[in-house]
Amino acid sequence: MMIYIAHGIIMAVIEFALDEHGQQPVLNHLNMLRAQAQAGDLDALWILPRITRAMSFVSRHGIPDSLDKLLSDTDDNGVAFTLAKPVKELVHHHPLLELRVNRQGYGAFRAIFFVHKHEGQQILVFTRSILKQSKSSIAFDIVVHETEAMFSDFKINPGKYINL
Repeated sequence: MMIYIAHGIIMAVIEFALDEHGQQPVLNHLNMLRAQAQAGDLDALWILPRITRAMSFVSRHGIPDSLDKLLSDTDDNGVAFTLAKPVKELVHHHPLLELRVNRQGYGAFRAIFFVHKHEGQQILVFTRSILKQSKSSIAFDIVVHETEAMFSDFKINPGKYINL
């Protein structure tokens, strides 16, 4: 497990959960976007640094401090950007949260996660992600339900999903 320290304050740690096949779906999705960006995909080049900055933001501020806040930063090329509410609670699916980055004409990146506390450390467990093409998405609902099912087992055996 990695612990980040900023100005003497221990920050939240991001862990990418293993699925039933031993894969890390969110990390795999990010690696796919990275490969697309390296191949010159302009949308992937645009969204990937914003996802990275949003993850850094939630790690730096933790939960609940990053909820419903504005993120203003610069991308890898020094271009300023703002993300409105990059972290949001899934109200009807408590305790799940979502990391949100939108690119008009490309889609809405959503990564589902929840908070786990271990030895006083806040761990943000990222389980599934998706690039939504419409506001209402059956694929997104499936990702949320998969995480809810996994969360029940996670509470019993967190070491099955993340390194503790």
